[in-house]
Amino acid sequence: MSKFTAAVIVMLVSVFISAVSQILLKKAANRRYSSWIREYLNLRVIAAYGMFFVSTILTMLALKYVPLSMQPILESTSYIYISVMGYFLLKERFSRKKILGLGLILLGKVMGFTERIRPDMFAEHFIAMTAVGAVILSIQHVLSLISDNQILPLIVGIAGGFLGLFSMFFPAAVNRLVLWGYFGIFSVAGVDWQRTTDEAIYLYYQPLPAVPFIGFL
Repeated sequence: MSKFTAAVIVMLVSVFISAVSQILLKKAANRRYSSWIREYLNLRVIAAYGMFFVSTILTMLALKYVPLSMQPILESTSYIYISVMGYFLLKERFSRKKILGLGLILLGKVMGFTERIRPDMFAEHFIAMTAVGAVILSIQHVLSLISDNQILPLIVGIAGGFLGLFSMFFPAAVNRLVLWGYFGIFSVAGVDWQRTTDEAIYLYYQPLPAVPFIGFL
C-alpha cells in the first residue's frame, strides 16, 4: 500500500469519526438536563469534542500526502455517513428530495461545480476573522508576558474558546462580553434557524457592521 493510499484511508476515517461526533452532539442536544452546566458538560458532549480532536489530528497527518484540492472531495463523504446514521440512529426520514439533494452535492464536489465567488464577501469575511483573531492573539501574548505561570493564559485560551463556541446561544448583551464570540458577531454569514429543531434552514449574507467593528478594534 502506497503512502498516498494510506493517507486517503486515514482521511476517510477522520471524516467518519467527525460524523459520529456530530451524531453524538445531536443526541445530546435532544435530551433534557437538570441544569445548563449538565447540558454542556456531559459524557456525550465531552466524547464528541474528544472525537473532533482525534479527527483533526488524523486530518493533519493525512494532509502530508493528500493534495489539498482533494480534501473537500473526501470530506463530502460525511454527507453520506451522517445521512445513513441519522436514518438508523435518529430515525430521520430518507425522502426522495433528500436523496436527490445528497446526490447533487456529491456530484458538485466531484465535478467541481460551485456558485460564483463574490470577492467582496470573501474580503469582508477575511478582514473580520483576521482582525478578531489578531486581537485575541495579542491579548494571549500579553497574558503570557505578564504571567510567571503559563498555565493562566492556557486556561484563559481554552475557556475562551469553549465560551466562543456556545456564545451565539447567549443573549446578545452577554454575547458581547465574550471576546471569542466576536468571530460569530462579525461573521458575514447569517443563519436562519428552525426553532423547534435548532436546524439551520437557510444561510444568507449580512454586511459587516462597520461602526461596531471599528469600535472593537
